[in-house]
Amino acid sequence: KEAAYRDATGYLAIFVGWKNQVHVLARQDEHAPDRLELRVSRGAGPRERPVEPNRAYRVVLVREDGKTLRWFVDDVPMLSYVDSSPLAGPGHDHIGFNDWQTAVCFDDLVVEPLESDGSRGD
Repeated sequence: KEAAYRDATGYLAIFVGWKNQVHVLARQDEHAPDRLELRVSRGAGPRERPVEPNRAYRVVLVREDGKTLRWFVDDVPMLSYVDSSPLAGPGHDHIGFNDWQTAVCFDDLVVEPLESDGSRGD
């Protein structure tokens, strides 16, 4: 049986999932047909490179204009998702992390509240 996470209540940014094969940005379902993805390839440009062990990455997710989710890794734009019905409010007011059977550490975490219109509060 395939292991999968299908009960998400928010957005999912998957940095090199499926054994270092794909980057994914999705809304509530990492397997949804409308998910955005980048296939990983050795020797490719900075967006499609696989993760290197023991290397630190700076990952940033920003919601702009209340509906656009933008994802950056080391200041490189990865994917951008425009949601015509943005997730917000009760049930969508938490952030979570998962390592999905991979050794990983998180540090220097910063979470900024959204403004009432859903845009990033600067």
